[in-house]
Amino acid sequence: MATYTQLTSDTDQWDSPPFVTASITPAANKLLILTVWAFAQTGSTPFYSPSSVTGNGLTWTEIGFQDYFPDDAGAPTVNPHCRVSMYRAIGAAPSAGSVTIDYTGSIPDGIAWSITQFDGTDISGTNGAGAIVQVVGAQSLAVPAPSLTVNLAPLSSANNTTFAAFGGPWDNAAGAPITLSPGTGYTSLATGGGNWLYWLSEVKLGGDNTPSVTSTGAAEALGGLAIEIKEFTVDTHVALTGVNATTAVGTVAPKSQATLGGVSASADLGSVSLPKVHGVQGTGQVGNLAVRIAANLQLTGVEATGGVGQLAPTHEKTLAKVTGTAQLGDVAIHSSSQLSITGVQATAGIGSLGLRILHDIVEPPPPPPRVNNNFAAKPKKRPAPIDHATNWVLKTIGGSDNPLNAEVRKYYPEIDEDVLSHTVTNIMTEMNTFLAIKRGVLTKAMVDAKEQQLVKFYALKAIQEHNADIVLDEDTVYKPGLLS
Repeated sequence: MATYTQLTSDTDQWDSPPFVTASITPAANKLLILTVWAFAQTGSTPFYSPSSVTGNGLTWTEIGFQDYFPDDAGAPTVNPHCRVSMYRAIGAAPSAGSVTIDYTGSIPDGIAWSITQFDGTDISGTNGAGAIVQVVGAQSLAVPAPSLTVNLAPLSSANNTTFAAFGGPWDNAAGAPITLSPGTGYTSLATGGGNWLYWLSEVKLGGDNTPSVTSTGAAEALGGLAIEIKEFTVDTHVALTGVNATTAVGTVAPKSQATLGGVSASADLGSVSLPKVHGVQGTGQVGNLAVRIAANLQLTGVEATGGVGQLAPTHEKTLAKVTGTAQLGDVAIHSSSQLSITGVQATAGIGSLGLRILHDIVEPPPPPPRVNNNFAAKPKKRPAPIDHATNWVLKTIGGSDNPLNAEVRKYYPEIDEDVLSHTVTNIMTEMNTFLAIKRGVLTKAMVDAKEQQLVKFYALKAIQEHNADIVLDEDTVYKPGLLS
């Protein structure tokens, strides 16, 4: 249900426009209602609502108005003497200051104003339009007019607020002032008057659609304007994933899958759905927690004491004796050959593990057979052949510690690091091609000789390509059969 604060009110008669209110300090995102009463002493020229309302960095939009008090001939629809108007405004960052009410053309002899601020109302729409459900006006032409009721339609919610403003000029012939009093159950917000202009604003928080006013004295007529103000409501459909909310929240719907660990909620946040989640603690109702494994994963002896993210290995792997005591990120193991990891332990958060092997690693030979007690001749086991190609690949894997770097610098000591990296890459590419072709007949001498040929060739080629002032003859750089 809404609450209200009366900011300012006053009367200014017999002065010329513009009319300026006292300074106010509106709050952010709070509905403001400005009520303006105006009168003209004679009905020869009608006047209308203010030509402009400005102030506080806000846009003031007219909600509606009601004319009242007939002219001297008693005709209610010709040249009304009095009018009550209402304006609404709202803003995210209003400024402090006065509100200026101006008239052009037909000018009243005096006006009164009242500004009320409401909290807990609907704040949607332009300039607070979503807060105004209905507006209804009424007038009484009885002389004197003892009372007036404005009949709103049934309220759309019992928690909505009814706000009304009434005015009544005195009976000049009777010559006595009047007093306006709020209706039953309503609270008077502001009231005042004198001569031709007596006015009152009133409010009731919830459940009534018949605001009224009573007049004591000689009111020559009464007019009133009432509005229904919509309360702020919360959408009860809340879909939350891993959101900590301590106050009422609207609808929160994440667009993608959320994987959460160790989520705590201190308010009612919907339903709890925990499919295959371990180590997750919730102190209140939490939204949906979804943990999914994106690939075929086989884990042996894996323990996680905190939330674990998504494990998405590129290929199927078998991990043994892996322990994680903190949250693990993505574990991605890439290999072009089979890989077995054992005895791996992590005591802190682990990022991505990328293990790449370019060639097959030859497993060490099994231990020699046990010798029994007899002296029978045992066949000698042929030693496993040495794989010189694999040994060369393992020797040259690395960055700055690649032994080919030093070999190239023997020919080109001043070589730039980028050029060196490119040169070594060329050597390794050509060497891998050679090893693949000659794999079955390779000896260590053949491997070493080919390596030295390629180092010299590409080192000298780099000198020639990156030093324009150095020209090497073709026989020095290239010899037939080098790459055969």
